[in-house]
Amino acid sequence: MLIAGEGGPADPKRALSLLKGTSDSWMAKGMLGQLTLDGKLVPRDIQEAVNLIDRASSYDFNARMQVVRLLAEFPQTRVGHPKRTLYDAVEAAELDEPGAMEALIELKLSANAQFQDRPGACKLIETAVSRGDQTMAHRLADCRAN
Repeated sequence: MLIAGEGGPADPKRALSLLKGTSDSWMAKGMLGQLTLDGKLVPRDIQEAVNLIDRASSYDFNARMQVVRLLAEFPQTRVGHPKRTLYDAVEAAELDEPGAMEALIELKLSANAQFQDRPGACKLIETAVSRGDQTMAHRLADCRAN
């Protein structure tokens, strides 16, 4: 609200100070991660954004999926607990959470050394197609061709 000036004058410097001053608030770290990803109020740093958003991901499904998508989009990024990240992504995909299967497939098809797994991605694509996801049909053909 301070950044946008909702309910009073905008004060981005104070907002950043409040967000940076909280060491134990997962929500504040997630918001600071979004700002770091955006790069308008603080310098853009993808790795730091992933680290901060990841802190919120324990409590926030959307943050968890955003971390998975960022890891796929920026393969040089890393997380300190890849097994947990993968476990959470697989669990969300198995529960058929919106966008989770696609995010997991993208992660496994990415060049991210922590998560790259083309055979695993192809199995997931087969599962998605068998569930009726026709948007994955063209990817299944790619898997079978290789």
